[in-house]
Amino acid sequence: MTQEMFDRVWLKKARNQFDTLYTAIRDMVYYRALRSAQCDDEVGRLLVENLRIALLGSIVINWSKLFALERNEEAWKRLTAESSGFRNRVYEATGFNYQQWSDYRKSVREFSARLHAHFDSSHHLENKMILEPMFQVLEVAHLWMHDIYQGHEELACDDLLQGDYIEQHTADVQQRLVSWPMIRLP
Repeated sequence: MTQEMFDRVWLKKARNQFDTLYTAIRDMVYYRALRSAQCDDEVGRLLVENLRIALLGSIVINWSKLFALERNEEAWKRLTAESSGFRNRVYEATGFNYQQWSDYRKSVREFSARLHAHFDSSHHLENKMILEPMFQVLEVAHLWMHDIYQGHEELACDDLLQGDYIEQHTADVQQRLVSWPMIRLP
């Protein structure tokens, strides 16, 4: 897909979705890091568990705003220009076909509703949703948007301009978690 296929108006409209996209991406990175964290005391374990559940809630809410709402003008079709190139990248990353992608987005909407109804760690909601496709779609969206905005840097955000943003942010978070006295990483 060439840059000429996207006009500046579309690029500016998509720009409004960057905060939502990068909030979900940052929370995904924090969530993944805390998923492997271990604590030696009960207070630390509860803190990490509750942080992880809060991050999951934020990821699901923001992911849903971008990808799960079918008819919303501000949804994924706006962000990605409903491009077959984007869908093909999603299919390749997740192994989904058209129907599975539609079904997964529906399952995230339903999960989001359950999460809103029971937003606490005692319900173990993270065990009721396959999260990896959600994360893969965020990664695809970052790279897709990064490619599109090449040559239009003035319309992009700083995070988008870094092709390796997720990897760099992950490394930074891992490095910082090592210094937390209550957390051990494997």
